[in-house]
Amino acid sequence: MASGIFRFSVIVFLVLLFGSSLYVNADDSVKGCPFTSIYNFGTLSKNTGTHGNSEVIDYISSAFHLPSPKPYAVNKEDWKFPYGADLAVEGATALEWSFTNSSISKQVGEFMTHLSSICSNGDECRKKLRHAVFLVEEFGSRDYYPAPLEGIHTTEVLDNLVPKVVESITNSVIRLTHTGAKNIMVHGTLPFGCQPNYLQQFGSKHPTSKDHSYRCLNKFNLLSRNQNSHLHRALVELRSQHPGVQIVFAD
Repeated sequence: MASGIFRFSVIVFLVLLFGSSLYVNADDSVKGCPFTSIYNFGTLSKNTGTHGNSEVIDYISSAFHLPSPKPYAVNKEDWKFPYGADLAVEGATALEWSFTNSSISKQVGEFMTHLSSICSNGDECRKKLRHAVFLVEEFGSRDYYPAPLEGIHTTEVLDNLVPKVVESITNSVIRLTHTGAKNIMVHGTLPFGCQPNYLQQFGSKHPTSKDHSYRCLNKFNLLSRNQNSHLHRALVELRSQHPGVQIVFAD
């Protein structure tokens, strides 16, 4: 199992490092990298022109000489997704909130609806997904953003909200494994305190070294580090519970 995770990690690393310079055989697979489709779940969507993390999909697709997976939301009526699907939705959150119409759970639900259209039973689905890569992009930033606006202290967010966000992400990963997913890469979250929306809303005109570091907001970066630490531990536990699945944490 450890060797399988190491191999998957090395493959992903080489793809991100060398991109499309990897040689691809005629059967649409890189030698030693037998991936044939990509499914992405995230908070940024090509449909709105805000590619962000979705560029990772294009990069990996290019390396494997696969077309980038089509955005699911605007193409789901034709049911044609031979190379996977991009299920990311702009503004999506880890938890269910009234201020957004998408969450990681809903995106996984959309994937399961799609799955019912391409395979008729569990064995067939597992066979189809055996060589698929699942990318779970950054979730959490949009869940935490309203908290300070409502006067909720960072320590309260750390104690109450972070565990729920991590639980939602890990539960979604578990749902993917139950469908037959074998290769899953879960992204850690970016430093919230360095993101423009946080800096604009919560930054001080007269920053001190206590509040800022490299022009970023320390207390929000603490949230990022805390979530990534919790998420990493949760994924390590998931790997032990699902020895046949390669789960990689990308921090």
